[in-house]
Amino acid sequence: MEGKKSPGGAASPALAGGGDGGGDGGGDGGDSRACVSDHKYNSLSQFLSRSFTITTVPFYLSKFIETLSHTQDKAKKNKNKMSKYNKLQGTRVLVIGGTSGIGYAVAEAALESGATVYVSSSSQAKVDAAVARLREHAEVVQREPLAADGRACDLGNVAAAEANLVSLLGWATDGRSSLLDHVVFTAGDALDRTPLGEATGEGILAGFHVRVVAAVLLAKLLPQFAARSNRTSYTLTGGSLTARPAPGLGLVTGIGAAVEGYARGLAVDLRPIRVNVVQAGAVRTPLLGDNPEVLARFARDTITGTVGRPEEIAEAYLYLMKDSFITAAVIESSGGRTVGASQEVSEFN
Repeated sequence: MEGKKSPGGAASPALAGGGDGGGDGGGDGGDSRACVSDHKYNSLSQFLSRSFTITTVPFYLSKFIETLSHTQDKAKKNKNKMSKYNKLQGTRVLVIGGTSGIGYAVAEAALESGATVYVSSSSQAKVDAAVARLREHAEVVQREPLAADGRACDLGNVAAAEANLVSLLGWATDGRSSLLDHVVFTAGDALDRTPLGEATGEGILAGFHVRVVAAVLLAKLLPQFAARSNRTSYTLTGGSLTARPAPGLGLVTGIGAAVEGYARGLAVDLRPIRVNVVQAGAVRTPLLGDNPEVLARFARDTITGTVGRPEEIAEAYLYLMKDSFITAAVIESSGGRTVGASQEVSEFN
């Protein structure tokens, strides 16, 4: 801490027990040495702001260099300790479907963990709004605003989906010069609840376009745009209906089952890149809505008696990114719905 100016005009540090350090800088040698050993000089400018005699400069200079070296070594050790568990620090994460709901929460959580985050959805307006929110959050958690960015990618058109994904991946990797470390797929349009008796071939296939076909096409492209390592991950999104189907929703159940089946096969084909699935229950998202009666029915269908929140289930995705020993796995976050706290009430009835 800098003290007041001495009468001679030179700045003098305010030192505990050291009295006024101004004047010609001579003073008592013991007091001066104590000041240095207490690391009162935190910068070179503070060190040079004091006057020294020609005979004391070498001593103080060596002490300053010793202190600076000690500080740098300590900072390096602390950084190494942090990286042991803060495994997303410095990584590049792409979240497809990352502009709202679970996907946005995953992007926000990865940003907080030190990752550079890219989000995508079919609407550029939604992408721009999500990026603005992420950059505001980045400032709150003391990250650079540019640690978040986004770009639209339409996956609903099966014929153009692969080309659109190539464009997105090329942008997110700066033309493959900076490979991705983690990719999360939470994209999906509204679930079609057409009863089995009214199903058509075209309608059945339409339900697979985004959630399955686009996800598999992305897996096909991933080796070109992601680091080939077991530290790299690709995480898909399924649903609790796969484990506990509900009456009248067999078609929707099949989509979730396809996601889990593909994930296991892709984990083999993409190795060492890891592929996993988060099996989600009812989560408060725009897709679910906010009708109190509907939410209460969802809550009764769980052991926890609650409906999930995006920031809760986002932790499952972060775990799958961080654990380099897990692949071909399904992580359930559904409040215990697959066991069922109330068997006579289904969350989708």
